[in-house]
Amino acid sequence: MLEGLVRGDPLGARPVVRTRLVQRALLLDADRVYLRSLARCARYAASLRAHAALGKWVTGHVDAAIDELLRSEARLDPLPADPTPSVFGQLARPLELDPAGARCACVAFNGCDYIDRRAFFDVFLLGLALDRVAGELGISASELARRARSALDASIRAVVSEPGGDTDLGDRRGK
Repeated sequence: MLEGLVRGDPLGARPVVRTRLVQRALLLDADRVYLRSLARCARYAASLRAHAALGKWVTGHVDAAIDELLRSEARLDPLPADPTPSVFGQLARPLELDPAGARCACVAFNGCDYIDRRAFFDVFLLGLALDRVAGELGISASELARRARSALDASIRAVVSEPGGDTDLGDRRGK
């Protein structure tokens, strides 16, 4: 059953994964969330009732997969021997970090308060206007900037405090 779900995405889970990661302002590997979501859907397919709303059922499994991966990443289980193909390796390269450092930054970011994550995510990753995001969140633009900075600072602290991490960001910024 899982093979059939992966081929062609008949449940429409991939756009749900993207939407939920953006709505929750989380930095997770979308492919891992997608595959875990499909595995959950295959496992619990018998529980889907004919009258149930399929979209709501899929969204519930996507959210459960996200929560499982957040717990897994928070434990910082070792990365594979060659983590370069991973999302952490891809993220690390342009930031001049190692994959473990990028992973620590994402874990720290995901552990921040929702408003802090959302402020950073919407303004810096989605490129939305500061005033628009502040209005949506019901806070001032200066408070939004402070909250976004808080998420960024948490991510930076995680990188510089990880074992073997680069502790001199000043040199890195000057490159």
